[in-house]
Amino acid sequence: MESGHGGLKVNSSEIELVDGVAADAVARLTGCNPHFVFERFDPRTRRPVQTHIGFNGTGDEFHQTPADGVFSALRQRIANDASIHSDAPPGAGGGVLALIGYSLLAGRPPLPRSADAAPEAVILTPGLLVTIDHGAGRAWLAAEVDGASEVEVQTIRDALKGLGEVPAGKALPAPAPEWSATTSEADFAAFARSAQARMGPGQPVEGVVLSVQMRSRRRCDPLAAYRVLRAINPSSYMFLARSPSLDAWGATSLGLVRLTNGRFFAETDGATRPYEDESFVWMPSPKEIAEYDVVVGALREALEPLTDEDGLTFDSEMEERRFFNLAHLFATATGRLAPGIDRLDLVRALSPHGAAVGHHRQPALDLIATSETVVRGPFSGTIGFFGYDGSIDASAFTRSMWQTETGMTVHAGAKVVPASIPEEEYRECVLKTLALRRCVEPS
Repeated sequence: MESGHGGLKVNSSEIELVDGVAADAVARLTGCNPHFVFERFDPRTRRPVQTHIGFNGTGDEFHQTPADGVFSALRQRIANDASIHSDAPPGAGGGVLALIGYSLLAGRPPLPRSADAAPEAVILTPGLLVTIDHGAGRAWLAAEVDGASEVEVQTIRDALKGLGEVPAGKALPAPAPEWSATTSEADFAAFARSAQARMGPGQPVEGVVLSVQMRSRRRCDPLAAYRVLRAINPSSYMFLARSPSLDAWGATSLGLVRLTNGRFFAETDGATRPYEDESFVWMPSPKEIAEYDVVVGALREALEPLTDEDGLTFDSEMEERRFFNLAHLFATATGRLAPGIDRLDLVRALSPHGAAVGHHRQPALDLIATSETVVRGPFSGTIGFFGYDGSIDASAFTRSMWQTETGMTVHAGAKVVPASIPEEEYRECVLKTLALRRCVEPS
């Protein structure tokens, strides 16, 4: 790739730096037909921090593949050892996006392959990767040899600089898609109460996350939907992944883990409360504190065996964050990996995220398997960018949406503890899907 900005070789890639990135660069780049977008936002300011966008890539889908096979394939994809100048953000030297679904991570038997079944995992390897550091207004272009033509690269440069038209996306025909819940409130309440009967002092489950799925037989333009979702519901993590048989996108407040130079940063969403306006003041109830304790316990249980002798440090606890008329209580923890533990060990230990499952993990997984009547698919799995430099930036696949040949699916969960009112938890699940359903309605 020829460059007037200066470039350098990293293994089979060449890196180009672009300064003066336009504020609407992501909106412009999503009009250039990317295979994936993975973004991290500041949860307090709602401003983007770092974005990875992949073009001209290859997509590997895994159907009826054991977890070991998927993680082995992922290890092979990220076996490079790339590093570039120190002011570049993690992952700017190249990497892959991986989406690993719940069933595979939870150790459930593989599902029969059908038109409406999403792949159990997807790995997307870009021919051209754009990494944007929004605070610095800089972007790095990492192109594999023969990964993109000079014309395509120039189109990306122009989009980064704010040149050309901002794509409007395709509007869906009226009326808006009709959505139907695959589980009724009464059925959800019944299996939630059955789960509650197995919780409490001396029981193996302190709390469990149960979920509601909604479906539409319509399809949409996922790039247009992502642009709308990004505008109406900026969250801690936003993502879009497109493979041969699956389009998936979402805006989740639930980060999984970041890893740079052996140090990890993990977080968990401990409790949720709907609110009407910004005057709302939250005084957590005993039930909400119990929800929080459940997921913090799950995070601690997953991380402590992987942490070096300095141990695990909680940087913040019961931190309130708000997203789309829902307030959350978060905890964040940091540490360094113990000798002999690598980054995929870290991801496997944290997945499925405790805040999407419950505590203790295995009994909660077993309870979900016997309570829920709908297959979760990608929902509450893991999606993240794995850099060739050893970095990870990953989130839980929650507040998520996907489409296959048979239509669109949106899925959300809520924590159930002994003090929960199941009907309220059902309505919380449906509320969590609202921004996603709005992103595909015509303007």
